[in-house]
Parts: sequence; structure tokens; C-alpha cells
Amino acid sequence: MLNYPIEVLESTIAGKNKTCVIFPSYRSKEVTARTILSLIATNRQTDYDVILVDNCGYDHEYVVEKVREQGFNDLYYMVLKHNVGGSGAIYAGQKACFENGYEYFLLSDNDAELITEEGISLLLEALQRYELVLPTNVDDKNREDEDRSLEFYGLIHYLTLSRQAIQKLGFINPDYFLNMEDLDYVARANTMKMRVGMVHDCLYFHPFRKISLFYNPNVYFTVRNHLLFIFRNPNRVALKYRMMSLKFLLTYLVMKCMHLFQTRDTSIARTIFLAFRDFLAGRITAEPPANGFRFVRVEPEKGSKDRRYSDLAADKNRVFIRKRYFAAGDERETKSFYLLQRSGVKYLTM
Repeated sequence: MLNYPIEVLESTIAGKNKTCVIFPSYRSKEVTARTILSLIATNRQTDYDVILVDNCGYDHEYVVEKVREQGFNDLYYMVLKHNVGGSGAIYAGQKACFENGYEYFLLSDNDAELITEEGISLLLEALQRYELVLPTNVDDKNREDEDRSLEFYGLIHYLTLSRQAIQKLGFINPDYFLNMEDLDYVARANTMKMRVGMVHDCLYFHPFRKISLFYNPNVYFTVRNHLLFIFRNPNRVALKYRMMSLKFLLTYLVMKCMHLFQTRDTSIARTIFLAFRDFLAGRITAEPPANGFRFVRVEPEKGSKDRRYSDLAADKNRVFIRKRYFAAGDERETKSFYLLQRSGVKYLTM
């Protein structure tokens, strides 16, 4: 569990409209503002409130100012005392909105943009057939329907559900921190035989993920959260989902051992040890060991393509360290690659 409670310092949530769109934010005010401005620009025919849950209070004033400049007045915010992660912030926002009487809830990361015109309306319309609804990522829009299994899939990118569904399912679990809360939520819904659907003609864009594959905090929480899901899940989750999580965890640990061998960075082993230790102790370590290698920006080779929507987190990229990496941050602003280096000496070459 978190080492501190979720404490709300300020809240302006008013419950003006029936629908709320909840975004967490932590020291990423420009990204959050851009996402919300994109949402209101493409959803002008639907009435909804935007709820910003600000971890530590660094972002809300800037975001409110930028959104108000565009004439949108249905933005409300909560300020939390501590950084409780995306899952903790969404939990706090979801619970507060439920208590304020909202009927429909859209939950999303602060860097996922709903790009389909009137996408909110499409998602709400789909609630007539399903109890939980997800839009489709632009990378997945050409995949066959039978490949889009929602058995153990679901990202907090405009996940949509009604008040009645929350009464049955409960709120997002805030204890996961950083990842796994989405898989847990969909697995819980499937376990309860709730109808979960994906809207194929409602698309969202999620920026290229930061290079987190070798980032120790990500390793720490991936291991710890899967342990929580498998062995200490407070919610009813079918055994098959626990086994799928266990399979992933074992595969992930093997891959991290390979990364340890490739990078000769013992901090990986220490991080995994801390994840197991803190899971057994029921707490979170705020600062896992720093990585012994670093990513350095280098220019792309001539003729290389800007694969804007590629995802390093895909399973096919997990086993071996790649020679090329897109720059961390917004891929719409840079086409640079990253080169793995250790102690200032090139470890991988282009």
C-alpha cells in the first residue's frame, strides 16, 4: 500500500453535467492542457464536465487558465496533498464524482487524445450495449476484430462506464501505482460477466511511450503490482486472469535477467529484490536504485522512418535491448533516437 493516505486539499467538483471525464496530472501541465484542449475542440455537441485530479497541486492553475482562454467553463479540479500515481488520482476523482451524482464516467491518462469527432458521444452511445466501453487506439484500427480480445486487456484511455456499472464493479484500485490498475479493472469486470466492448470507429492517440523498459521504477512497480494482482488482490478475479498475470511475471523476470546480463547493471537485481520485499511488507519504496546506464540522444540514420506510433513496450521488443530508441518525450516534436551508453562509453552502436 501507499505510505500515505489519499488526502484532498481542495475540490471544485460541482456535478453540473451528467457526464465527467477524469484526468490525473503530475507535473505535466503542458501535456495535460494540450490533451484537454484537444478533447474540447473535437467534442462540442456533448455536455460533459472535465475533472482534473492534480497530484501535489503543481498543474491545475496553468491548465484551468489555458482551458478558460478557449471559453470552456466546465472544468473542475481536485488537488491532492501527495503524488498517489495515476491509479490513486483516478480513484480519488472517480469516487468524488460518484458522490457528486454523475451518471457517466470516462477515465483517461492525461496524455491520451480522443481524436474522433464527437468521440464522447460515440462512447456513451455504446453504453446501451455494453457496461464498460473502450475506444480503439490508432495503432489497432486495422486489426481483425477477433484479435481484439478484451479478456485481459484494457487501458485507462477513455474507459467509459455508467454509475450502475460502478455500483456493481466498484472503483479503480489505488494500490497498484503506475500500472496494472487498468488490467485489474477489466479482469474484474470479465470475472463478474459484465459486458465489455471496444468501439472501433472511436479512435484515440496515445503518444509514443517514454523509454521505460529499462527504467528501474517501472521495473519495480511492474513486479510489485503483478504480485499484488496475483496473490493479494482485494477484488474477485478469476483464476485464469491470475495465471495469465503469473505467466507474464515469470516471462518478465526472465527478460530482466537477460537485460541484467546485457547491461551488466546490478541495479536491476536490487530493484526486483525490493519489489518482492516491499510486496511482502505491504509497502512501497519511493526510490528504487538508479540505473547504472543512461540513454543519450543521437540523430537518426539517413533514410530512417519516423514510426510515430511504434511502441517499445510491445512484447516483441522486450527480450533484447534494441540498438535504436526514439527520444523520450513527445515524438511529434522530435525524431531523434536514443543510444544506450554505460559509463560514458558506447555500449551499443548504430
